[in-house]
Amino acid sequence: MVMEVPIKNNPLSFDGRIHRLSFFWSCTIASLLSVAAPYWLAHTGQMKFVSASSPMLFLFYLFLCWLLFMLIALAAMMKRLRDLKKDKWLGLFIFIPFASILIWMYLLSEPSKYPN
Repeated sequence: MVMEVPIKNNPLSFDGRIHRLSFFWSCTIASLLSVAAPYWLAHTGQMKFVSASSPMLFLFYLFLCWLLFMLIALAAMMKRLRDLKKDKWLGLFIFIPFASILIWMYLLSEPSKYPN
């Protein structure tokens, strides 16, 4: 008897599994948010004052945006690895710059190991 792992599309959850399309959209939206959030913060009236007066505070906001992106991307990668029945330790490749691109291409190209 094969245990079926349920599909969960919560972007911040590490349990469940997702298919290729959900993985693609999770990573795309997380990437766009990680780029758009600092841009939006830098071009609002409040952040112009903060970034000009305290660059360390602005760098802290950039770090928080990066951390949110990494959390969403790591959760999506863990769920996609579970969908492929691969070892979850491969998710640590997200922290290696060029290896993460190769792992994402693999995760986007490999079909699911679970029947639909």
